[in-house]
Amino acid sequence: MEGWAAFVDHLNRQDRAKPAPLFVFQIEEILGQSLPADARKRRAWWTGAARFAHVAAWQRQGWRAASVRLQDELVVFCTDTVTQEEMEPWLNVDKPRRGCYDSLADFLACVPMVQQQLALSLDELEERIGRDLPKSARRLSEWWANATDTHSQAKAWSSAGWEVCAVFLEAQPAVVVLRRPGCDPIRRISEAVGLLLTGRALPYRLDETDLARLIRLCKLLGWYFEGTVLYERASGSRAGLSEADQAEIEEDYSVCKRELNRFRAIHTEPEE
Repeated sequence: MEGWAAFVDHLNRQDRAKPAPLFVFQIEEILGQSLPADARKRRAWWTGAARFAHVAAWQRQGWRAASVRLQDELVVFCTDTVTQEEMEPWLNVDKPRRGCYDSLADFLACVPMVQQQLALSLDELEERIGRDLPKSARRLSEWWANATDTHSQAKAWSSAGWEVCAVFLEAQPAVVVLRRPGCDPIRRISEAVGLLLTGRALPYRLDETDLARLIRLCKLLGWYFEGTVLYERASGSRAGLSEADQAEIEEDYSVCKRELNRFRAIHTEPEE
């Protein structure tokens, strides 16, 4: 686990004669990354032997996890100079309403209900929420799991009415795809392209807004063939789009077409 030096520095800035109560999400904010599931499920993760690197980090500085309330995700640290009587007032601290991922929840809550799917690079997402994501968000796909019982970040997007349906950390740039429960644009793209390629009519009408959204998603995911098929074969007028939206869909299509042609050229070059 990286970053425990920053957490120990935080403890050392506290009054050593008083307990230091911290909620798990606050500790994650100090560390700049998520903690493993055991941090919310097992007291021993906090109170275990010094062979655990994170426990050893604060014990070397004279701190210990004196109280662990798993149901409230509260850990109270103290030094040996603090008595049990001095601990008592700190054992019933109310959990703060705001958390370190509330800016993410606030951003997603402001997305219009008409938008059922959202595909953003992690850079764009950080820009929208006004803060950096932890390093683990860019390294581990598990960080994006819809596990609201163990992941405070999952609680943030779930509370705003979203779920993560796909994450592409190896893409350049890395992309996360969120959707409102019950809406699956990934499947919609696959089904639509399959029907269009075989000359069959779609069982629904793709209006200009839907089409623009799906082509944008294809570009972000690197589905250049699918984006090209949707643009060239899906019926429907784009007259209802604003000039800016029309320019955007043309640009997305151009990227898909260019990348598709580049891929074809690479794989059709004659062997020497």
